[in-house]
Amino acid sequence: MMRRADDTGYSLRVLLVIFIGGLLTLVLMAGTWFSASRFGAYLENELHIQTQDAATALGAAVSALESEGQVRRLVDAVFDSGAYTRIELVRADGSLRHSREVETGPPPVPGWFQWWADLPSPRGEATVMDGWEPAGSVRVHADPVPALVRLWQSFLVGLAWSGALLVVSLWLAWRGAGRLLAPLRQMEIQAQALEANDFAARTDPPRARELSRVARALNRMAQSLGETFERQIGLINELEHRNRRDPVTGLRTREAFDQALAAELHSRESAAGGVVAVFRPRGFQLFNEGRGRARGNAVLTECGAALLDFESHHEGVVTARGQGADLLVCITGVEPVEADAWLQELVEQLSTRYSTFSVPEQGIFQAGVTRVEPGLGVGALLARADQGLATAAASSDPLLCWGHSLAAPINGAGGWLEAIDAALASEEVALAWQALHDMDGSVLMTQVLGRLKLAERWEVAAHFLPHLERSGRTPAFDRLVIERVLSGDGPGLDGSVAVSLGLASLVDDTFMHWLAMRLEAAGDQTRNLWLVVPERALRVQPTAVSLLAETASRAAAGLMVDHFGSGGVSFGYLGRYAIQAVRISREYIRDLHQRRAARFFLSSIAPVLRAQGIRVFVSGVEVEDEWAVVRELPVDGVMGFYFSRPEEPEEGDLPGGEPPGNGVSRRP
Repeated sequence: MMRRADDTGYSLRVLLVIFIGGLLTLVLMAGTWFSASRFGAYLENELHIQTQDAATALGAAVSALESEGQVRRLVDAVFDSGAYTRIELVRADGSLRHSREVETGPPPVPGWFQWWADLPSPRGEATVMDGWEPAGSVRVHADPVPALVRLWQSFLVGLAWSGALLVVSLWLAWRGAGRLLAPLRQMEIQAQALEANDFAARTDPPRARELSRVARALNRMAQSLGETFERQIGLINELEHRNRRDPVTGLRTREAFDQALAAELHSRESAAGGVVAVFRPRGFQLFNEGRGRARGNAVLTECGAALLDFESHHEGVVTARGQGADLLVCITGVEPVEADAWLQELVEQLSTRYSTFSVPEQGIFQAGVTRVEPGLGVGALLARADQGLATAAASSDPLLCWGHSLAAPINGAGGWLEAIDAALASEEVALAWQALHDMDGSVLMTQVLGRLKLAERWEVAAHFLPHLERSGRTPAFDRLVIERVLSGDGPGLDGSVAVSLGLASLVDDTFMHWLAMRLEAAGDQTRNLWLVVPERALRVQPTAVSLLAETASRAAAGLMVDHFGSGGVSFGYLGRYAIQAVRISREYIRDLHQRRAARFFLSSIAPVLRAQGIRVFVSGVEVEDEWAVVRELPVDGVMGFYFSRPEEPEEGDLPGGEPPGNGVSRRP
């Protein structure tokens, strides 16, 4: 994958054992050769002595015999022993008196060994006497084949012993090297942890002086890197919090709310529809004057915590503090009936917290809410919500009133959920995809986008994902999408592919177990797979994200954090989890050319993350002015409607029905 290079080469343990094995092989082969050479020389000498002794004994015996027949029988008897290839009895004048000879075949040893041994055929000669006078001589030629066979057998035995010794030595060397190099393995694990931005890993210094120094230096470096990274991230996080977060409630400031809401409502990637609400505590000014500002801030802090918790647990929610004690909430992709129930619940929660600081049952929050309509800006929506709030404030009874924009019919989510259940049951899921480009225009990665067939029509994810998340149906949908991706549907896994997971999927034990098993079964396919989680998951379910990081690491898949900077969580998590990439939230990108603070944040955070090996991607670039700023930033990739629209599947690839549209791409 593009996020990291594959490990190449052999381990030090393997190289050490190979070196020891090569050295042992050389020594043992040299020893075997030397032993065989010495034994061959010994056999050659023994053969020469044996031949000469046989000739001497035969000459003395022939000298003592008188009849020719006895002489012949003696020569034949010696020859028939098989140790000689030729025996000659020669008279004094050189004429042949008697001889025996046999032709020997090729010896039963390899030719190369016969050439290497080079055993000669020695000849022994002795004089035959007749009284005191020489009567001739006897010549004996030995057969070297038995000695050669004996030498070959000895060589094989030595070779077998050498092989056995080599195997035992290599096994001992492997075990010994493992124990000796165990500290190096720990250092390697720590280095891999540092590469994955895990600065908490430490190595116990071994007893070896050199390795102990290296281990201590590595530990100090890890501690220093961790402290530096946390310090840099902490400073940037503090600056961003002061710039975009209210210091009392922890919610977004009004300016940040306007930016986030504009990004949600006007982006072509966002869910359609939704509601905007303004919450206000009744009689808060009198409470502030009577109880003091500190007491009033405590009320707002408690209420802000309630809204932050609501935002973290619900998809498409944006919260902020407005003017004075006003609290703002936007919920995208939700029907008014469903939103009305949630907002009523929020009113009760906020009123309860207000009452703990006020007279019981007198701490009351009221809310005005309006439905999001196309063409209305943030200011117009808040003005309509204020009208509903004014209506509620004019009466002592209603706690939540809708603005006049509620003229449109109100439909609940029941119809959506029935259609979603039917689509999931019949597995009517298709895959679209959108390219993520590098800064030169090449495709770095493909983001998979799920499609569901609802009411005989293929719907884009932004229309049904909020319903999936809120109803707990995300695991079933994510499972179908991942299965399609790993099966080769859509863009395939020849290049890097990103798949987003919902928060409900992360907390579903059955889904997480299935995901781990499925990724393991996919084998090397997962090396090109990226798992993407929203940043708010790190606030709500950090344990689930940690488990997902471990699952992705085992499968060699990448882990990416989406909507970076909008999750309301400290960036310190980047040093605690094995995260390979982040994707900047589009609320930072919208109108980036007009927002100096957003440009400062991106230009500050991106180099720090990239220095730690974390890739930085940008999403939601939709106009030329935004791209003109982004291309000057130190980021690794960019995606958005300015570069490419989602590529819809071909009609033949769909489980049925027409594709929702044609993809159009443009290069930066």
